[in-house]
Amino acid sequence: MKFLLALFVLFGLAGAGVLVSAERFPQAAWLVREVAARTGVQLPAGLVDPKVPVERWKTAPVEKGTVQAAVLATGTLQPVQTVQVSSQVSGQIVAIVADFNAKVSAGEIIARLDPTTFQGRLASAEADLAVAEATIRTKQSALDKAKAEIQKGEEAARDADRALERARQLVKTGSVTERAVEQAEVLARQTKSDVASGRASIAMAEAEVTVSQANVEQKRAAVRIARTDLERTTIKAPIDGVVIDRQVELGQTVAASLSAPTLFIIAAALEEMQLEASIDEADVGRIREGQSVRFTVDAYPGRTFEGKVAQVRRAAKAVQNVVTYTAVVSADNSSMVLFPGMTANVRIIVDERKDVLKVPQAATRFRPNDNPEVGPSATKRVRTVSAAADEGRRTRLYVLRDGDRLEPVEVSVGLSAENMVEVRGDGLGPGDQVVVARANDPNDRRQRAPLGF
Repeated sequence: MKFLLALFVLFGLAGAGVLVSAERFPQAAWLVREVAARTGVQLPAGLVDPKVPVERWKTAPVEKGTVQAAVLATGTLQPVQTVQVSSQVSGQIVAIVADFNAKVSAGEIIARLDPTTFQGRLASAEADLAVAEATIRTKQSALDKAKAEIQKGEEAARDADRALERARQLVKTGSVTERAVEQAEVLARQTKSDVASGRASIAMAEAEVTVSQANVEQKRAAVRIARTDLERTTIKAPIDGVVIDRQVELGQTVAASLSAPTLFIIAAALEEMQLEASIDEADVGRIREGQSVRFTVDAYPGRTFEGKVAQVRRAAKAVQNVVTYTAVVSADNSSMVLFPGMTANVRIIVDERKDVLKVPQAATRFRPNDNPEVGPSATKRVRTVSAAADEGRRTRLYVLRDGDRLEPVEVSVGLSAENMVEVRGDGLGPGDQVVVARANDPNDRRQRAPLGF
């Protein structure tokens, strides 16, 4: 019975991971050796002699596939074109035709203001125009009368000149007296004065007609303004699209004296959206138009949407000393599942390599310490490979051969993305197991001591 209990304890501790290293768990190793001594079980050398450690490695396979370097960002979805529909006149809302999410066409009525005041203004302007038009007819009649009178005066002046000439001829023969000649001269001067006065009256009448014509044009302009204001009480959609926001209610008074208030916001077409992503200044140099973009939104977990970089705006935005630039991404929304204002997690593909060998970046940083198969390592830990690392940098990987032998392989580093890196070199192929860390590395924070040891 004691023998079976001892065997149970021995294999239970082994299964919990105590046999990983006698150096790391000396108390557990002593307990295992004690149980083995009583039961006669053969132990590994690492537990018989604490000076001989049992080496175990964490490995990862060499894969062949695609490596994508990406820039991560966040952004907000917006319609490609939005128009704020405002009112240019003041008044009370008496009808709302279009509501949220309503599809509208250009020129379609979406709301109405109370037109009573503007109808009165139009009627008053039309009455003023009628008065002005009547006035111009009166002035034109006066002008025509003055022109007729001047014709009579000119005819009388010519007759007076002829009478004066006859009197002067007859006075020489003694047929008339000098008095008759003087009377003829006075009449001739009087008729000429009447003609000059008539011409002045014509000029005045013409000026009054011109003023009346200008007044008529002014009244006509007032009528057009009043009619336009009346037409503006009918709010129409300026473009084809969808009403995404309505900011007025029935009966609300709109005051447009100082600024045009926004009544509706219409998006041109939601079948295509644009994503405005904030790019850090350290990454903006790698963003180009036409690059592929993948993004997700919280509304659809696990679903990925695609787009293209359409524009990289040069206007910088600084918030708390953090400088970012805006990259505009065009995205298809034919399924109509994306809504304006959604926050997106953006992944912009800046480079891609297909059918290449790739390993975890941790494999490029691993260096064994005094391994008997490889020998003492004089190489220190190297820096983490970043996505912007220069291609062609040489490094060393350690491949696990025959289950326990480490073989160093010189490789050239290529494109890196996230936790994977492209490698090129002889002696390395798909399926090879590269070492990424020691299984009993005390610096590995993910290693937890079993059973609380």
